[in-house]
Amino acid sequence: FEDAGFDVQQLPRDSSPAGLEGLIFFGTFASQDPQYTTYMSQYASELQEFVAQGNVLMQMTQADQDEVTPPFLPTQLFIQRNNSNFTKGYISHPEHPLVQGIAVNENQQLTWIRHNLSWQSLDLQRGFEVIIAAEEFGQTPILMEAHHEEGRFIFTSMHFEKMRFI
Repeated sequence: FEDAGFDVQQLPRDSSPAGLEGLIFFGTFASQDPQYTTYMSQYASELQEFVAQGNVLMQMTQADQDEVTPPFLPTQLFIQRNNSNFTKGYISHPEHPLVQGIAVNENQQLTWIRHNLSWQSLDLQRGFEVIIAAEEFGQTPILMEAHHEEGRFIFTSMHFEKMRFI
């Protein structure tokens, strides 16, 4: 991220996100870390406020065994994960900035070579715009976004930050 011009800092695990600005990024399988569970039990409501103040919280795929539903979502938003994996996805909103310029095949599908596109997939959702889905017509979300006051929540079942390219 630093190479792209971002000022990246580790989220302090022992203090509230109050006063932070920008993006909080929870990487793939962060929920398997016991410190994550402790952090969520202490600061879930502060994470909502962080987003409400015009910031972004992005969470990559998490194991449904550890976190079926994120604890920090406001009541009007809901997601649930399952144990499904998918190799292809459909871009539901090609005009969305998060998918601008992404190449699709002749069937309008996004495909990753040698890896699942979606791992520990998102299943049910309420209040989100589905941007990429495992099925046509936005069913089985892979990437989705929701507004919360001035900010955004972004969830994905993709795991690109964990992939190693040869």
